[in-house]
Amino acid sequence: MYSLSVQAFVRSLVNMSALDKNVTWKNQPGDEIHKVFTVVRCPLTRILSNNITDTNLDCREIPVMKNFEYNWATAEMAKMYLRNSRAQEKRKARKATELSATTRNTPTTNPEPTAANGSAGGSDSDDSDSDDSDDDV
Repeated sequence: MYSLSVQAFVRSLVNMSALDKNVTWKNQPGDEIHKVFTVVRCPLTRILSNNITDTNLDCREIPVMKNFEYNWATAEMAKMYLRNSRAQEKRKARKATELSATTRNTPTTNPEPTAANGSAGGSDSDDSDSDDSDDDV
């Protein structure tokens, strides 16, 4: 669908920006979205200390991105990444909940022995002993 290198670039920008992965796209701060758009349009913008900052450097656009008006392709890639990140976190949380539920339901002590496994009662051996005593008389 999109060039993998462009997708990876947008993903890294979203990670470096202050965009919150737990918030939908329409509720993200506009200034942070603008910073992502600016860097995609001008990838030589200086990125300092893992924060995106706007500077006036000589820009060279990613050639394929200038084909998309109003940064819609960048927005869609960022939305997709944020949506997938939220879904992955939900899957991890659900899996952790299921795992903790199964560990809570497993008994921590050994179950009591039952007659089916021959551990309790021993009634068969008692019957055979009583038969032997009758033969001796």
